Amino acid sequence: SPELSLTYDLFRMRYLLLCERFDEVRDLKEKTWQLKDHFTDELYYYYLNFSGIYFFGLNDFRKSLEYLKQAEKEAERISLGDTSMAELYYQLALLNTHLFLVSSAMNYTYKALPIFDEHYNLERCADCHILLGISNRRIRNYEQSVYHYENALKLAKSTNNKQIVAVIYHNLGYVSASQGNSDKAIEYYKKCLNIDSSYIRSIYLIAKEYYKLDKLSEAKKWIEKG
Repeated sequence: SPELSLTYDLFRMRYLLLCERFDEVRDLKEKTWQLKDHFTDELYYYYLNFSGIYFFGLNDFRKSLEYLKQAEKEAERISLGDTSMAELYYQLALLNTHLFLVSSAMNYTYKALPIFDEHYNLERCADCHILLGISNRRIRNYEQSVYHYENALKLAKSTNNKQIVAVIYHNLGYVSASQGNSDKAIEYYKKCLNIDSSYIRSIYLIAKEYYKLDKLSEAKKWIEKG
Protein backbone atom coordinates (compact mmCIF):
# COMPACT_ATOMS: atom_id res chain seq x y z
CA SER A 1 0.00 0.00 0.00
CA PRO A 2 1.20 3.62 -0.54
CA GLU A 3 1.07 4.27 3.22
CA LEU A 4 3.28 1.28 4.01
CA SER A 5 5.71 2.26 1.26
CA LEU A 6 5.83 5.85 2.57
CA THR A 7 6.48 4.66 6.14
CA TYR A 8 9.42 2.56 4.91
CA ASP A 9 10.85 5.38 2.78
CA LEU A 10 10.53 7.98 5.54
CA PHE A 11 12.33 5.84 8.11
CA ARG A 12 14.96 4.90 5.57
CA MET A 13 15.34 8.67 5.11
CA ARG A 14 16.00 8.95 8.88
CA TYR A 15 18.60 6.17 8.70
CA LEU A 16 20.35 7.88 5.77
CA LEU A 17 20.37 11.15 7.72
CA LEU A 18 22.19 9.40 10.58
CA CYS A 19 24.73 8.15 8.00
CA GLU A 20 24.98 11.67 6.47
CA ARG A 21 24.18 10.30 3.00
CA PHE A 22 22.51 13.54 1.97
CA ASP A 23 22.27 12.92 -1.79
CA GLU A 24 20.22 9.80 -1.13
CA VAL A 25 18.11 11.69 1.41
CA ARG A 26 17.36 14.37 -1.19
CA ASP A 27 16.16 11.73 -3.66
CA LEU A 28 13.94 10.05 -1.04
CA LYS A 29 12.58 13.41 0.07
CA GLU A 30 11.49 14.16 -3.50
CA LYS A 31 10.03 10.65 -3.93
CA THR A 32 7.96 10.81 -0.74
CA TRP A 33 6.66 14.31 -1.51
CA GLN A 34 5.28 13.04 -4.81
CA LEU A 35 3.04 10.72 -2.72
CA LYS A 36 1.99 13.47 -0.30
CA ASP A 37 -1.72 12.82 -0.96
CA HIS A 38 -1.25 9.50 0.86
CA PHE A 39 0.34 11.05 3.97
CA THR A 40 -1.36 10.35 7.27
CA ASP A 41 -1.04 13.15 9.85
CA GLU A 42 1.80 11.26 11.53
CA LEU A 43 3.65 10.58 8.27
CA TYR A 44 3.36 14.25 7.31
CA TYR A 45 4.91 15.16 10.68
CA TYR A 46 7.83 12.80 10.05
CA TYR A 47 8.31 14.22 6.54
CA LEU A 48 8.55 17.76 7.98
CA ASN A 49 10.80 16.68 10.84
CA PHE A 50 13.22 14.68 8.71
CA SER A 51 13.29 17.47 6.09
CA GLY A 52 14.29 19.91 8.86
CA ILE A 53 17.09 17.58 9.97
CA TYR A 54 18.20 17.20 6.34
CA PHE A 55 18.58 20.95 5.82
CA PHE A 56 20.33 21.25 9.20
CA GLY A 57 22.85 18.66 7.97
CA LEU A 58 23.43 20.84 4.89
CA ASN A 59 23.97 23.90 7.15
CA ASP A 60 20.92 25.57 5.61
CA PHE A 61 19.66 26.64 9.01
CA ARG A 62 16.93 29.00 7.79
CA LYS A 63 15.36 26.28 5.63
CA SER A 64 15.71 23.84 8.52
CA LEU A 65 13.90 26.27 10.82
CA GLU A 66 11.07 26.60 8.31
CA TYR A 67 10.48 22.84 8.28
CA LEU A 68 10.94 22.28 12.02
CA LYS A 69 8.53 25.08 12.90
CA GLN A 70 5.96 23.45 10.60
CA ALA A 71 6.73 20.12 12.29
CA GLU A 72 6.13 21.73 15.69
CA LYS A 73 2.67 22.96 14.63
CA GLU A 74 1.79 19.54 13.21
CA ALA A 75 3.08 17.76 16.34
CA GLU A 76 0.89 19.91 18.58
CA ARG A 77 -2.11 19.34 16.32
CA ILE A 78 -1.80 15.53 16.40
CA SER A 79 -0.76 15.33 20.09
CA LEU A 80 2.60 13.68 19.48
CA GLY A 81 4.01 11.65 22.39
CA ASP A 82 6.10 13.48 24.98
CA THR A 83 9.43 11.79 24.18
CA SER A 84 9.05 12.65 20.49
CA MET A 85 8.10 16.21 21.45
CA ALA A 86 11.22 16.45 23.62
CA GLU A 87 13.38 15.38 20.68
CA LEU A 88 11.71 17.97 18.44
CA TYR A 89 12.20 20.68 21.08
CA TYR A 90 15.86 19.68 21.34
CA GLN A 91 16.28 19.87 17.55
CA LEU A 92 14.75 23.36 17.60
CA ALA A 93 16.96 24.37 20.54
CA LEU A 94 20.08 23.17 18.72
CA LEU A 95 19.03 24.93 15.53
CA ASN A 96 18.30 28.22 17.32
CA THR A 97 21.69 27.94 19.02
CA HIS A 98 23.34 27.72 15.59
CA LEU A 99 21.33 30.75 14.50
CA PHE A 100 22.44 32.69 17.63
CA LEU A 101 18.78 33.15 18.64
CA VAL A 102 19.52 32.90 22.36
CA SER A 103 16.04 33.47 23.77
CA SER A 104 14.40 30.89 21.48
CA ALA A 105 17.24 28.41 22.04
CA MET A 106 16.82 28.63 25.82
CA ASN A 107 13.03 28.44 25.59
CA TYR A 108 13.10 25.19 23.59
CA THR A 109 15.84 23.71 25.78
CA TYR A 110 13.80 24.35 28.92
CA LYS A 111 10.85 22.60 27.24
CA ALA A 112 12.93 19.54 26.33
CA LEU A 113 15.00 19.10 29.50
CA PRO A 114 12.28 18.12 32.01
CA ILE A 115 10.87 15.50 29.61
CA PHE A 116 14.30 13.95 29.05
CA ASP A 117 14.87 14.07 32.81
CA GLU A 118 11.55 12.36 33.50
CA HIS A 119 12.48 9.53 31.13
CA TYR A 120 16.07 9.24 32.45
CA ASN A 121 17.59 10.11 29.08
CA LEU A 122 20.88 11.20 30.61
CA GLU A 123 22.71 11.82 27.34
CA ARG A 124 20.03 14.20 26.09
CA CYS A 125 19.92 15.90 29.51
CA ALA A 126 23.67 16.52 29.15
CA ASP A 127 23.12 17.87 25.62
CA CYS A 128 20.47 20.28 26.95
CA HIS A 129 22.75 21.56 29.71
CA ILE A 130 25.48 22.15 27.10
CA LEU A 131 23.09 24.27 25.04
CA LEU A 132 22.11 26.25 28.15
CA GLY A 133 25.81 26.69 28.92
CA ILE A 134 26.40 28.10 25.43
CA SER A 135 23.38 30.43 25.57
CA ASN A 136 24.26 31.78 29.02
CA ARG A 137 27.86 32.42 27.95
CA ARG A 138 26.63 34.37 24.94
CA ILE A 139 24.64 36.71 27.18
CA ARG A 140 27.62 36.88 29.58
CA ASN A 141 25.76 35.09 32.36
CA TYR A 142 28.94 33.21 33.18
CA GLU A 143 27.89 31.81 36.56
CA GLN A 144 24.83 30.11 35.03
CA SER A 145 26.90 28.95 32.08
CA VAL A 146 29.37 27.18 34.40
CA TYR A 147 26.45 25.74 36.42
CA HIS A 148 24.98 24.11 33.30
CA TYR A 149 28.34 22.87 32.01
CA GLU A 150 29.09 21.30 35.39
CA ASN A 151 25.70 19.54 35.33
CA ALA A 152 26.44 18.34 31.80
CA LEU A 153 29.86 17.12 32.94
CA LYS A 154 28.37 14.99 35.75
CA LEU A 155 25.86 13.44 33.36
CA ALA A 156 28.44 12.80 30.62
CA LYS A 157 30.80 11.14 33.11
CA SER A 158 27.97 8.99 34.46
CA THR A 159 27.36 7.63 30.94
CA ASN A 160 31.10 7.44 30.19
CA ASN A 161 30.69 9.65 27.13
CA LYS A 162 34.29 10.79 26.72
CA GLN A 163 33.64 12.75 23.54
CA ILE A 164 31.05 14.94 25.30
CA VAL A 165 33.30 15.29 28.37
CA ALA A 166 36.03 16.68 26.08
CA VAL A 167 33.57 19.16 24.52
CA ILE A 168 32.44 20.33 27.97
CA TYR A 169 36.02 20.92 29.17
CA HIS A 170 36.67 22.92 25.99
CA ASN A 171 33.54 25.01 26.59
CA LEU A 172 34.44 25.58 30.24
CA GLY A 173 37.80 26.82 29.01
CA TYR A 174 36.03 29.24 26.71
CA VAL A 175 33.95 30.59 29.61
CA SER A 176 37.09 31.09 31.71
CA ALA A 177 38.77 32.88 28.81
CA SER A 178 35.70 35.11 28.40
CA GLN A 179 36.03 36.01 32.09
CA GLY A 180 39.70 36.94 31.59
CA ASN A 181 41.02 33.92 33.54
CA SER A 182 43.68 32.64 31.13
CA ASP A 183 45.29 30.17 33.57
CA LYS A 184 41.99 28.42 34.27
CA ALA A 185 41.08 28.46 30.57
CA ILE A 186 44.39 26.75 29.71
CA GLU A 187 43.76 24.14 32.42
CA TYR A 188 40.35 23.26 30.94
CA TYR A 189 41.63 23.20 27.34
CA LYS A 190 44.40 20.80 28.39
CA LYS A 191 41.82 18.56 30.10
CA CYS A 192 39.95 18.48 26.79
CA LEU A 193 43.11 17.51 24.92
CA ASN A 194 43.97 14.79 27.45
CA ILE A 195 40.74 13.10 26.35
CA ASP A 196 40.77 14.05 22.66
CA SER A 197 44.18 15.15 21.39
CA SER A 198 42.71 15.95 17.94
CA TYR A 199 40.65 18.86 19.29
CA ILE A 200 42.53 21.45 17.21
CA ARG A 201 40.51 24.43 18.42
CA SER A 202 41.64 23.81 22.02
CA ILE A 203 45.28 23.81 20.85
CA TYR A 204 44.79 27.15 19.08
CA LEU A 205 43.03 28.67 22.12
CA ILE A 206 45.78 27.50 24.50
CA ALA A 207 48.28 29.37 22.32
CA LYS A 208 46.00 32.42 22.38
CA GLU A 209 45.79 32.40 26.20
CA TYR A 210 49.57 32.00 26.59
CA TYR A 211 49.94 34.98 24.25
CA LYS A 212 47.62 37.00 26.51
CA LEU A 213 49.82 36.03 29.48
CA ASP A 214 52.87 37.24 27.51
CA LYS A 215 54.32 33.70 27.57
CA LEU A 216 55.39 33.87 23.95
CA SER A 217 57.62 30.77 23.91
CA GLU A 218 54.74 28.67 25.28
CA ALA A 219 52.36 30.22 22.75
CA LYS A 220 54.77 29.38 19.90
CA LYS A 221 55.12 25.80 21.14
CA TRP A 222 51.34 25.27 21.04
CA ILE A 223 51.00 26.96 17.64
CA GLU A 224 53.57 24.48 16.28
CA LYS A 225 51.57 21.62 17.84
CA GLY A 226 48.46 22.79 16.01
